[in-house]
Amino acid sequence: MELSGMFPIVRRWALVILMSTVIASLIGFGLGSTATRTYESRSVVLIGPLSTDTDTMRSSGAIAQTYAQLATSGSILRTVSRDTHVPFDELRSGVRVTANSATRFITVSARSHDPDTARSVAAAVTLQLIRQGKQDQTRPEGQLRLIDPASRPTAPISPRMDLIVSLAALAGLLGALTLVLLLEYLSDAAESVEKVAASSGLTTVSTVGRVRHSSGRLIVDGPPARMISQHRLIATQVELAANPLRAVLVTGATDHDGSAVLAINLAVILAGRHPSVLLVDAGAGDVTTIAGLEGQSGLSDLLLRSPSSPIDTYDTDRFPVPVLPVGVEGDGEGITEDRARSIIEAVAAEGGIVVVHAGSAIVSSAALVWARAVDAVVLGVRRFQTHRSDIVEATTNLRAVGAPLVLAALHDARVPGDDRGASGTARSADGDPRDDAADRAQRGDPADVGHDSEAGSTAEGDGSGTQSRTTPHATDHVSQGAR
Repeated sequence: MELSGMFPIVRRWALVILMSTVIASLIGFGLGSTATRTYESRSVVLIGPLSTDTDTMRSSGAIAQTYAQLATSGSILRTVSRDTHVPFDELRSGVRVTANSATRFITVSARSHDPDTARSVAAAVTLQLIRQGKQDQTRPEGQLRLIDPASRPTAPISPRMDLIVSLAALAGLLGALTLVLLLEYLSDAAESVEKVAASSGLTTVSTVGRVRHSSGRLIVDGPPARMISQHRLIATQVELAANPLRAVLVTGATDHDGSAVLAINLAVILAGRHPSVLLVDAGAGDVTTIAGLEGQSGLSDLLLRSPSSPIDTYDTDRFPVPVLPVGVEGDGEGITEDRARSIIEAVAAEGGIVVVHAGSAIVSSAALVWARAVDAVVLGVRRFQTHRSDIVEATTNLRAVGAPLVLAALHDARVPGDDRGASGTARSADGDPRDDAADRAQRGDPADVGHDSEAGSTAEGDGSGTQSRTTPHATDHVSQGAR
């Protein structure tokens, strides 16, 4: 796995990694808090005169190790045990004496779980060592002088809470990272262009939405320019692959995977290039939800009427493209290929384009029917969420019906719950409908995302804030404008 590919994984699992680190730190703190505290007291003794000739100093340094060994001998420790009432075995493990031949210093260290005991043991060992030196003092290089007497320690030397907590946090971090990378390695989720290409068998895989804070946003909401360019690239690839382009289907490998956002953005881009664009919700319901058209008649209701019936579409202030919602009565899954083609021909007769969003090609029969009727199919794959096995199954189903599968789009989009803005065509002060694209231009919103065309016949809706548009069917004039 490349290092650049790890950053999105770490960002996606950031909360888990952070919590693991914090929990490990708390565990380390808890263990350190319950551990028995150990205190250490030290005393320092100088061998030989403080100021003397070089030979005497060298001789004093030579016998420093002898005194260090003598301080931990059994005879001295037994005497100290008797004087301090500390067990002999505890003294054997708790007393350390070190000597420095260059500085002629002997350091006596005593450790105990009680600070007073540590001080008394260090002082007693030092006293016994000085007494031993005075018993046979014949030359100045062997004399001992107390430089730093033992004192009562105020803080324990162990456990070291800072070290324990730091090591525990590091262990939690490394453990979490290892587990996350292992799960990602074993995971069946699609996370890279290479994996999507291998699973789908497509040579063209586009990446959409890998921009910070852009996931799930419509391009009319003013996302980064890079995100708009990514959708423009997909629109161009589709137009070049299917020339002339009359209809394109956007479907996901799984239901409710955010491909509806991809379909809307693609429709908005195409609306800036063609006289009219119609966005059809073919059963998934996500486009209808984002547009705020729940409860409005739509495709499923249209299928209950005769093929020559007009198409009722709706304008929404969420994006400047008319929508044929999923509908209320009937079932959009029951559409036939002939009926799908007749809807496409009605829009294409006036140079318009139909952008269809359908459910997963794995479970939706309507997706497969529309896939045969359109000129191009775009498969949406949500990064880290869609399984590669689902991609394989979806592309297999699409190829089985002869779908013109153009490309797969690896995206981070999702259907946001707060994208249900107040719908309806914007109106001027006198109550006349105003073109939504013009309003966006006045506000300074991104240009090139809509296209003005002649307004068709309109009729007020049911008071829900939407405006219904009726499009005559078949060979009649198609009065759809990309708003």
